[in-house]
This record gives sequence, C-alpha cells and structure tokens, in this order.
Amino acid sequence: MAEYLVVTGAGAVYASKGEAVVLNCSVDSHIPPEELIEVSWRRTDQGMLVLLYQHGEVLPDSSHERYRGRAEFFTTEIPKGNFSLRLKDVRTEDKGEYICKAHSGLLSANTTVILQGLGRSSSHTNTCKKL
Repeated sequence: MAEYLVVTGAGAVYASKGEAVVLNCSVDSHIPPEELIEVSWRRTDQGMLVLLYQHGEVLPDSSHERYRGRAEFFTTEIPKGNFSLRLKDVRTEDKGEYICKAHSGLLSANTTVILQGLGRSSSHTNTCKKL
C-alpha cells in the first residue's frame, strides 16, 4: 500500500473580537490519526506554536502563552482525522496566517488558513439614536 499524507483546510475565515472561531484542518493518511508523530498549529508570521498534538496526545502546555487556554482541538474528532483548531475569545492580534502541519515518519504535509476580518460582533455594536 502506498504511503500518503494529505492535509486540507479552509483558505480564509472571518471572526469577531471576543467570539470563538474554527480553523479547519483535516488529515487524510494511511496511518491512523492517533499514530501520527505530530500535528501542529503555528502562526506563520511569528512562528508561535498555537497548539500541538504529539504521539497520540494533545499538549496544551506547549502552546505559546498568548494562546494557552484559548486554543483547543475537537478531541472526539481526532480519530476521524479532524485536527481543526477552535480559538476562543478572539483578539485583534490573532489576525494573521496559521499553518496546520502533520508529520508521519518521512512524510509531512500542511495547509494554511488566514484569520481575517476582525471586528466587533453585532452583539457588541453601539446604536446611536437621533434626538
């Protein structure tokens, strides 16, 4: 059987400040997801580690302090190859390009997702009334 590793995601997502956003990353391989050596999410511009999955477990303590406690995987989805990242309480400085990279032995593949369109959510906008 041929070895393969394919990583796919959504090119761009929009989020509002204070909300949660999902950055999609799906890993398709001949290797079961729990046996992958590593799947990581990083900021491409700053090289910050956002979230790490290594040797069958999620390692939230390895995340950069800016993302600690705000970045998580959908752990029940990992067996299906879903390594999408849920980023809670989105901040203005979260805007930028993220890379989801999977490693399996000699194989490696990645996809990038751009988080853009940060603004205030509709529930936080102020309305002005004419007097």
